Amino acid sequence: MKRCMGTATLVLLAAACGGGGGGEGGGGGGEVTAGCDVPLAGQCATVTTSQATWDLMGGEAAWAEQCAVGASGYAGTVVADCLAANRVGRCAVTYSSTTATAVVGYGYYSPSYTTDQAAEACAALHGAFSGE
Repeated sequence: MKRCMGTATLVLLAAACGGGGGGEGGGGGGEVTAGCDVPLAGQCATVTTSQATWDLMGGEAAWAEQCAVGASGYAGTVVADCLAANRVGRCAVTYSSTTATAVVGYGYYSPSYTTDQAAEACAALHGAFSGE
């Protein structure tokens, strides 16, 4: 069963926005990390990006709205970080354009996923998989 996290859409929009102001060397330094937990889908995602890209994406309000969409039809909750308990694998996907870069880390959790299913879902996202 293949499922994809809806929060990646926000990151893809940021990468596609390109020159909309700020990007990676455009002031507003620092790095932002935010999480979205969707336990009913067996997933949790974190996005890590520059403050400028975060602002370009719409910041916390846009992240919360996108997280509420969740994955596989299940609503998510914004969290500071994804927990390690019951995680069977992680997937790192880098989204970038000429002016913006963000890394989304997807966590896949038992009993919704086995390690093999998590690796398969990560491959579909063209990410780098690591088992737990």
